[in-house]
Amino acid sequence: MRATDIERIKNPKKRERLEMVSEEYNKRVREYTKRLYNNGEFLFSYPEGEVMHEDMGKIKTGVIRKTLEIQKEIDKEIPIIPMGTEYNGFIKVPSMPKPPAVVRIGEPKIIEPDILEDKSRFEEFGRELGEEIAYLSGLS
Repeated sequence: MRATDIERIKNPKKRERLEMVSEEYNKRVREYTKRLYNNGEFLFSYPEGEVMHEDMGKIKTGVIRKTLEIQKEIDKEIPIIPMGTEYNGFIKVPSMPKPPAVVRIGEPKIIEPDILEDKSRFEEFGRELGEEIAYLSGLS
């Protein structure tokens, strides 16, 4: 559960319990993620956060930040590979067949974790990544 969702809970006891559960869950996910990266596995994430008709949501950099933090912890380069999906149509009705799609993959990027120490450099990387994902998705 996201911190912003927990903050909305009015009952203090329930909110405190959910904060503890969420914190423990996040620790386990982080350890599992580190194990996957150490074993050479890839993880797919969608930092744009939402699908819109002929548009893309704003890049959410939290997953990039977490990846760079883990990269630093395990002392192993983790490539960030931009991917875009271009849908030939947009259907939101669950019973309708999904339209064909084209997936495009950009060049892997190795980003040094020290970028996290420079907010403007990190934000610029997020903007550039968003532009590339939009391009790969046929949106620009």
